[in-house]
Amino acid sequence: MKFDELESQLRDINCSNEAIALAINSGKRTLDFPRKDEKQSLEDGVVIAARLYDMFHGLTGRNILDIGCGSPEQQITYHTQTDGFPPDIARTLAFAGANVDGIDIGRSFSKQPYNHIVADLTRQRIADVVPNGRNYDCAISTWFFDSPCLKFDCTNGYDKGKIVFAKDICTQVYDLLKPNGIFIIGQSDLITKMEEHPENLVRKEGESHEEWGERFVHDHTTQHEILKLSRFRKMPGELPAVITSGDLKDYPKAWWGLSLWQKQEEK
Repeated sequence: MKFDELESQLRDINCSNEAIALAINSGKRTLDFPRKDEKQSLEDGVVIAARLYDMFHGLTGRNILDIGCGSPEQQITYHTQTDGFPPDIARTLAFAGANVDGIDIGRSFSKQPYNHIVADLTRQRIADVVPNGRNYDCAISTWFFDSPCLKFDCTNGYDKGKIVFAKDICTQVYDLLKPNGIFIIGQSDLITKMEEHPENLVRKEGESHEEWGERFVHDHTTQHEILKLSRFRKMPGELPAVITSGDLKDYPKAWWGLSLWQKQEEK
């Protein structure tokens, strides 16, 4: 993990020195967990920790929900033929001082710095599996809606069931957030469509990341409509893709980013 490059990119998005120091240190502690490879999820965790630190003026005692956080031992195989993600975002935020509940269909058999909750959200409601009465300052979903564990996989195009399910999850998140709570969602979640040709799943030999990205069809309108129907409002700005590790070869550069949404005050 190239933390010096990651630190430089955090300065580029105007994170404070205190936020950067805490996030980088928390990321290094997360890196101590056994892993097969360096993952994009660890970098995302550092970026999110730094941004939330500045937004909330500290993370100590903040309640954060990570939906589809990943599983420490039971790794899945994603459609790009890479291993699934460990719960690096949940771990990094917990090391930064937040109270983190991470929900995933995969189990944990080892001690984690966050609260790992095993649940199938196609069959269970979030409020029924999180600690009773818990309300959150922030909820996060990076890859959840694209998970191959779901029967709705947007890499194969949308269907009515997928959109209904996505709106229901977003509404559940809205209800669990505190007033003015934040929902951070991956730009790949809900919105990424593949062209009909399956060969687009694989980067061609000699093809640049930009060229590969052009073969992905993005429909931000779907994401925005679902979140607005769930009463969220779009916050200005986005968290950019921060890619410093070997994962750059596995995903198109144009595919990734983090979009910020806020719970509107009740009138």
